[in-house]
Amino acid sequence: MTRELPEVTAAKLEAERTRLQLMSTANRENVTFYMVDVRGVSTMSQNGAAMSQMNAGGKASNNTTNGANVTTEQMKAADTYETAGRSNLDLALRDLAESTGGFLIGDSNDLRQPLRHVNEEISAYYEVAYNPGIENYDGSFRKLSVSAYRKDLVIHARNGYFALPAEARAAGIAPFEMPLLKKKPSEVVRDSKMYFSVEPGESQLAATIDYVGADHFLYASDIPHWDNEFPHNLHDLQNHKQLSNETKEKILYKNAKELFAL
Repeated sequence: MTRELPEVTAAKLEAERTRLQLMSTANRENVTFYMVDVRGVSTMSQNGAAMSQMNAGGKASNNTTNGANVTTEQMKAADTYETAGRSNLDLALRDLAESTGGFLIGDSNDLRQPLRHVNEEISAYYEVAYNPGIENYDGSFRKLSVSAYRKDLVIHARNGYFALPAEARAAGIAPFEMPLLKKKPSEVVRDSKMYFSVEPGESQLAATIDYVGADHFLYASDIPHWDNEFPHNLHDLQNHKQLSNETKEKILYKNAKELFAL
């Protein structure tokens, strides 16, 4: 007998990843979010769904049995608690605002005072930049602490940063991946037995082969796809004006021979 597994959807994971990337990008670019919930005072309705989910998770967690099959509800208890935490929409808004140096304006029917507070913060401030002079981009988290002699100042500052070079951030490399990258991606490809299938109609074919090296490409006939262009694309590759005869030989059979150890 099989039972349904806890539902952990790719959409949830992607949404969480997007949220964290948004906060990280905002902090790097000195962007502050001030979130406004215009629904007014609605605490009971906000928390109602969260409490319902929390109670359901607690009930499933308490109904544990010894030696018996675990129920679907028990397996989903952790996910139910997570859903409960997200049922109050203000929590996500508050987290985004406070993580970037702002604050949430909500649970109020009078927005005049908090909006005046926002105006004061964005119209009267000093901005200080810090260059850490990193020599070892190891992807580790470096903590920061900012203080001032004046006690009446309000300081909004990041609590640290990841030691990533600008090109790594632009490429979307995560901090935990950086220590694993001892070489550039192009160097990894050149030093490996990695192969890519190509067709002669690709506009950047010659430039890519020249950059990476002809030892990493194989001819693709695109069979059995209905829209394949074999044998015409084979003739096109043989007559490609931007590729040398040596490169064509590697793409058409020498690299395949090497790959399959023939």
